[in-house]
Amino acid sequence: SMTLQTFPSHTKARAVLIGVCALGLSATGVVFAAGANATPDSFSPTGSMSTPRLDATAVLAANGKVLVAGGQTLSATLNSTSVYDPSAGTFSAGPTMTTARSGGIGAALSNGLVLVAGGFAGPSAGSYAYSTQLYNPTTNSFVSSNDVSVGMVDPTSVLLADGRVLATGGTNGGISTLSSSQTFNLASGVNGAWTTQGPMTIARVNHTATRLTSGYVLVAGGQASSTTYSSAELYNPTSNTFSSTTGPMAAARTGATASLLPNGKVLIAGGQGPSGYLNGTEVYDPSSGTFSSGPSMAAGRAFATATTLSNGKVLIAGGMDTSTYLATSEIYDPATNLFSAGPALSVPRSSATDTLLNHGNVLLVGGYGAGSAILSCA
Repeated sequence: SMTLQTFPSHTKARAVLIGVCALGLSATGVVFAAGANATPDSFSPTGSMSTPRLDATAVLAANGKVLVAGGQTLSATLNSTSVYDPSAGTFSAGPTMTTARSGGIGAALSNGLVLVAGGFAGPSAGSYAYSTQLYNPTTNSFVSSNDVSVGMVDPTSVLLADGRVLATGGTNGGISTLSSSQTFNLASGVNGAWTTQGPMTIARVNHTATRLTSGYVLVAGGQASSTTYSSAELYNPTSNTFSSTTGPMAAARTGATASLLPNGKVLIAGGQGPSGYLNGTEVYDPSSGTFSSGPSMAAGRAFATATTLSNGKVLIAGGMDTSTYLATSEIYDPATNLFSAGPALSVPRSSATDTLLNHGNVLLVGGYGAGSAILSCA
């Protein structure tokens, strides 16, 4: 599964995809640089992360570094963290969380702290991590906050315009899918508090959640058990309720990506449908509340990363198809409404996290690699 986080676009023209990739014990890194002045897109080495991680959270902190928290290996859920320093291109050990968690909630808060909450504690099904911790990048330490109001594993979370964090759906530890939603408000209680909000119209996991320019949040697709959805709904941050969009997507899709475009529309790309992996895309128009057909990608892919670059283009990298994990990438240009081939990743990866850094680079962390190995690649 994958948790998609949407980060704001920055203004510099250069974008770099940093992939620290290690199968098993060792790690090597690659950097994707968006070409300029006829220079092609390319990868170059960067630092490495010591611990393989799947379903970790990765959040850009106020000091420009990235906190990678928790996740899981093939044998254990992790309470360790790692901090990536873009200026050095290296990882260092971060503080230990009080609770091991994977598939949790992560977000950068308005006061410069990083929220890490919820998720799966392991090892048995239905085992929640209820705790909430706030990471201080200045002191490189955690302080405790109040527990989540609803136990969620692999929800989709997004930062709201008013500074709250919205978490939607997911599962109750792999037993059943949730329609629940909750918000974290830093101004409530001691060190913030969670509030249960109105449920979504249906239960979903592996869906997308994208904050629109209006402040509303578009929730699209996903699945519950073996049923994949084409439906979409909007979260109203004033009433804290959900309502269906004017029209559904043309295709049912789970594990798709969603990217806010410079024109305020949202690109929904790929995913897995009832008949296989999808290379089709759809574009949501907030003014009409409907989806229209977008350009096709070269490859069908689900659980890829999608990052809106500082130049407004969207980098879609990795993912999986019917038979393999993918090492390809594609770049969508909203000016031409077309995809072009991006450079290959150093190793295949699916279900990674993506974080847009302050200088326009993009950090990819962990996920699955060839042979279903969990990657220590960033």
